[in-house]
Amino acid sequence: MYIAPTYQYRSIATSLSEEIDQRLRSHSIKSVYVEASVNAVPFYERVGYQWIGTHQKPITVDGTSMVINMNDMEKRLG
Repeated sequence: MYIAPTYQYRSIATSLSEEIDQRLRSHSIKSVYVEASVNAVPFYERVGYQWIGTHQKPITVDGTSMVINMNDMEKRLG
């Protein structure tokens, strides 16, 4: 999830995360997984996700291929 800098620190991402959790629970989904950038890990930890590992992900930006490290995170919705 990305929130533009001018809208950060207004609880938008937290509200969206809570809404997503409610909708997933209503469909009996027990857990949710995200691939988080290193900058996003603190947010996901604050909303209840746990770090479960890392992996490398190939991406292309403006025609340039590269590999970035991603953090695997999971939240149990129980």
